[in-house]
Amino acid sequence: MSAQAYAQNSKTEHSKTEPGRFVSQSGRFSIQMTKPNYEAVAQSTGSDDVQHQFVSGFGQGMFMVAYQDHDDPKPSDQSAQERSYRLFATTFAKSIRGSVQSYSGVSDDQLSGRQFECDLPQQGGKSRSRMFWVGHRFYHVLAMGTKAFVDSDKTEIFLDSFDVAR
Repeated sequence: MSAQAYAQNSKTEHSKTEPGRFVSQSGRFSIQMTKPNYEAVAQSTGSDDVQHQFVSGFGQGMFMVAYQDHDDPKPSDQSAQERSYRLFATTFAKSIRGSVQSYSGVSDDQLSGRQFECDLPQQGGKSRSRMFWVGHRFYHVLAMGTKAFVDSDKTEIFLDSFDVAR
């Protein structure tokens, strides 16, 4: 989806911020980041799928959590689920004119998903993403910016702090 496809959403009443932690009641997640300075709802042309985005930062880099609800729950077949993760990673990389540099599984006590890194050759930076299916909802947790920003402890804390309310 191009940047032109995003529409600014002024409805922030579904979100709240705890000290150092952003909580989205509508998205049913919390994460260690400052209150987003950009919240948007995006819809692809010709699709009923709507993506909700929460972005914090800019300058050296930014953090984003996005989620999208689907009519069907996460694929129950492991190979279909893996195909959906790989398709998302390669499509995302293409959208930022980069390429997937690494791809692996990621899990904690509650969530299991995939993580991947992309280079951003035109900007000299990189991105790190984690993806999770939770029921009908697909989450994308992203850090993008300079290599120093993406490789920082702050980014690791951000990625590791993602939590979903069940």
